[in-house]
Amino acid sequence: MVDAFNRFGTWALPIVTLDGNVVSVGSTAPEQIAAALTQAMGKPINS
Repeated sequence: MVDAFNRFGTWALPIVTLDGNVVSVGSTAPEQIAAALTQAMGKPINS
């Protein structure tokens, strides 16, 4: 999943979690993508 994101190069992705927090992640921090999506969905991501 992260590999697919990396194909787009430089970008920023705002994620609104279930508790209303907005997490902004970028292509330089794939671990933040996984963490933010995990929090947003409330369960671990299986890649």
